[in-house]
Amino acid sequence: MTRLGVVTPSLMNSFPRQLVGNVTKKTSVWFGIALLVIGARCPLTWGQTLVQQQGPAKIYLSGVEGKDVVQLRFADVLKVTVEVEGDKTLEVRTPDSITQSVGWKVLGATPAQTSVPKPGARARWRKTYDLEALAPDSLTLQVEPLSWREKGGVFSTVTFQPIAIQVRTTIDEPDLKKLRDPTQIERVPAASSWPWLPWAGAGLGTTAVLGLAAYLLRRRARAARAALTPEALALYELDRLERLRWPEKGRGERFVSLLSNVLRNYLEKKWNLPARRQTTPEFLRTLSSQWVLDEAQSKFLAEFLDQFDLAKFAGVEPAASFCDNLAKQVREFVRGQAPAGKN
Repeated sequence: MTRLGVVTPSLMNSFPRQLVGNVTKKTSVWFGIALLVIGARCPLTWGQTLVQQQGPAKIYLSGVEGKDVVQLRFADVLKVTVEVEGDKTLEVRTPDSITQSVGWKVLGATPAQTSVPKPGARARWRKTYDLEALAPDSLTLQVEPLSWREKGGVFSTVTFQPIAIQVRTTIDEPDLKKLRDPTQIERVPAASSWPWLPWAGAGLGTTAVLGLAAYLLRRRARAARAALTPEALALYELDRLERLRWPEKGRGERFVSLLSNVLRNYLEKKWNLPARRQTTPEFLRTLSSQWVLDEAQSKFLAEFLDQFDLAKFAGVEPAASFCDNLAKQVREFVRGQAPAGKN
């Protein structure tokens, strides 16, 4: 899967890095005291802006972290900005939804804006979407294709590469030593005449409401993921992969690699087989020892994985017809898997 590029200092003039939670030195002292009283937490963190370009179009991901693996905190909102550059006659058509990827929810979008170019400059069309992850997991974000044209010509379609994002929880390593003894008797505090105590009570109430909202959000996310069967998820990923039409663009080896990932992920979710963590010979030995598939299905997996390894290491780009045939076999395997497996 193609990784996005991090905006480097050489590009900072045109695409500046965004600061999350910027607080100026001129903030009122009383405002800061009020935030402390009600228990608000506003950490200052430097986010990254990652960029992917396809022709005249670009997508920017703001608020992510990580160098080798793109990461997003579960509580954060992912901002996806789509930008298209052209002349003053530029027209852009966007899909009904910025993404159909599993595990993401579109919270809203800003109105599209087109900058008025100066003489000799290019126009820029831009629109920003707010997305949230439904649960901490390894997710894939596929921005849907958009269309554009200039001078009233024929619309051209731009297709973006899928992006792998690791959504993680905010608490990485909870410290059990910091937990209090539940049998300890709480002491009743002495009465206080401080005038800000009502504000502290309001802060505790706000914290309780936010905690309840976070709990309901996580419960909803678990329910949404539980509703997807391994078969439904695999067929969805197959449909999305085939819409990219990579074999016709000379990227058959990449297509076969992702097709193998879809199948391995399905086997792991369906029967808890270590399909993604083992080589082909190791996985086939594991499969033969567990007896979860019948003879025909085991034979299909052995032949498919052999063909995948051949396409991967042969150094020759596989033909589109070869890729289409593999995708058809995987689809038939997933559709007929549930009733044919052994218990």
